[in-house]
Amino acid sequence: MATRVRAEWDRLRRLAVHRPGMEMWLGLLAPRASLYERAFSRYEARREHERLEYARTHEFKVEVVRLKEKLLDLADRKPEVREKLIALALRDLKYAGNPNRVDQAQKQLKESLPLLDSGQFFYMLIFHPELELEEEEGARAVDVRVTARQPLTNLYFMRDQQATTDRGIFLSRMSKPQRREEPIITRFLWESLSETIVHETEAPGTFEGGDFMPMKDFALLGLGDRTNASGVRQFLEHGLGFKEVALV
Repeated sequence: MATRVRAEWDRLRRLAVHRPGMEMWLGLLAPRASLYERAFSRYEARREHERLEYARTHEFKVEVVRLKEKLLDLADRKPEVREKLIALALRDLKYAGNPNRVDQAQKQLKESLPLLDSGQFFYMLIFHPELELEEEEGARAVDVRVTARQPLTNLYFMRDQQATTDRGIFLSRMSKPQRREEPIITRFLWESLSETIVHETEAPGTFEGGDFMPMKDFALLGLGDRTNASGVRQFLEHGLGFKEVALV
């Protein structure tokens, strides 16, 4: 199915979502630094998200694609998707500390890759873990510290990592470091679903899908803190076919 949007109010047929998980719990430890407007109940936020999924599925008959579940399903059925998932996850995994313990842990992980479920690697993409290993006195006494480096606390804002236009999917490049890695995961989803990506925003450009609104005969595009002039130029050149675009 070709993924295209010409008007904000056109009938929605398929929707990609990410139900927030433990990354939200980490974000709520420092709401402002995590780009949240304020503190809130994680439980209530998840319930609200679940109600949105239910309404779209059962009341509006929309095909709801859940990012994590779809990627894990594809990874379990298609070896090439699992291989890509593992490669992306290992790129995000860092080690520090005692060289012998680090070497031992890395070798053990490499040997264990076939035994680990796909969810193990998905969460590595979400949390960007760093393991610090230090020797302690005694048999197998190791001080293990695990740090989540820039966890993707905003991944569930699924409109921002890309814009879907009359041409297809245009990938974002987020201006905020807290969100910079998110399009890597959504790009992985679109590629695994064989969706066409018309362009990926390149530095120094920044672009967020939430700044774009298609209006059938024309489009609105925000210019400011999250989408800069370079991002606008790339979007106008590669991202859409509207004859008239208003910058706001």
